[in-house]
Amino acid sequence: MCLSVLQLFDDEVLNIYNTVKAKYEAMGPDKYKRFIHIEGVCQMASYLANEYHVNLKDAQIAALLHDYYKYETPEEMSKVLSKEEIEECTLCPVLFHAYSSSKVLKKLFNIDNKEIETAIKYHVFGHPKMSMLDKIILISDYTEINRTYKDCQEVRKILLGGHLDLAILVSTRNIINLLLKENKKEKYFAFLYIYAYNKNIKAKRDKILKIKEKEGFL
Repeated sequence: MCLSVLQLFDDEVLNIYNTVKAKYEAMGPDKYKRFIHIEGVCQMASYLANEYHVNLKDAQIAALLHDYYKYETPEEMSKVLSKEEIEECTLCPVLFHAYSSSKVLKKLFNIDNKEIETAIKYHVFGHPKMSMLDKIILISDYTEINRTYKDCQEVRKILLGGHLDLAILVSTRNIINLLLKENKKEKYFAFLYIYAYNKNIKAKRDKILKIKEKEGFL
C-alpha cells in the first residue's frame, strides 16, 4: 500500500487549505514547517478515509484545521473556549491548541459539523468513544509521512498493514512512555485515554494481541 499525491475534495476544502497555508507562510520559514506537517496529516487522513469508508471531505477538513491555533498564546486561545475547557487545558496545556482549533470550523468557515469538530478537539489523546473519523485524525497526526523518528515508522508500518486499532494502541503506549520519561503532567490524560480506549475495544483485544505477536509488533 502506498500514499497517493494529495488531491483536495472540492473548492471549499481548497479554500481552507489556502487559508491555513497563508497563515503559516506569514509566520516565516520556521513555523511554515508546521504547514508541511498539516499537509502530511491531510494526505494520511485522505488515504485512511478511503480505506475505512469515512467521508473524505470531513477527514480533509479536520486534518487541515487540527493545528490551526498551534502557535497562539494560551490567552488568545482561551478567548474561544468555555470555562470548563479552559480549566482542562490549564491542567494539560498541550490540549489548548486542539480545543481552540476545533472552534475555527464554525467561527471562520461557518461549517457546523460536530463530527469534524470532535475529531479536531480530541486529536492529541483521543477520547473513550472515538468515531472512525476521530481515530483517523488522531493516528494521521502521529504517522504522517514527514514524521521520521523510529517509533513513528513502527506505527506507520502497523497502520499501513491494515491494523488501525493496533496502531493507535502502540502509538499511545509510545506517548505514555515518553511522558513518563519526561515526567510531564500530561501523562495522566494519556493514561485516562488508554484505559478508556482499551475498555472500548475489549472485544477485539485478544485478536489484536494475536496479530501483534504474529507480525512482531512488540
